[in-house]
Formats: sequence, C-alpha cells, structure tokens
Amino acid sequence: MRELFATIFVLTSLILSGQEIEKIDRLVNTINIDQSLTLNEFDWVEVTGITSDGGGILKIWTNDNKIYKIHEEIGLSYGRLSTTIYMNDETPIKIIETEENFQKTNHGFITSIIK
Repeated sequence: MRELFATIFVLTSLILSGQEIEKIDRLVNTINIDQSLTLNEFDWVEVTGITSDGGGILKIWTNDNKIYKIHEEIGLSYGRLSTTIYMNDETPIKIIETEENFQKTNHGFITSIIK
C-alpha cells in the first residue's frame, strides 16, 4: 500500500511540476515579445564602481514602474559572464546564467559556453 501511495504521489508531483514549467516558459516568451516594454541600459562600471577587463552592461526592461527583465553582462579577461532574470509581479520566475570561457589556441582564442 505504501508503494502505491508513493508512486501516485511521485507521478502527481511530476505532472504538476511539468505544468508549472510550461506556465513559466509561456510568461518568459510573453516578456520577450512584449513591444510595450522600455529598455534602459546602464554602464556596469558606473552602476557598481567595479571595473572589469571587458567592461559590462546592465539592461532593464520595464513598463508602468514594474521590472520584467534584467540582463547583466560582464566581460572578463578569461571570458564573459551573463545573467538574465525574468520577473513576474516583482518575483523572479526564471534565471539564466551563461559563462563563456576564452581558450587560447595556436590560432587565437576560442569560446566555450557553459549554461
């Protein structure tokens, strides 16, 4: 009886999790295509006072004094770091972090991306 209850509980949890992920993806897609959002760009050094090798930028998409998307990109001597945060009702719903590493070869530098 316990195995049956555990199996039903796990399957129900998986179904509900999948539905929540689909809902979040729909919200993210809506934010990405929303033409009414205003893009504000800021220099990373001016905002934080921290200087990096490759500079940086902070982008914020807003509408009606609400933040819907934040993207920061920081250039470093060994690569680039970027973080994108999607917001819904002032709550983060999805965060995407990407790290690009530059590797030196005999033919120059190449990039490898880690997500």
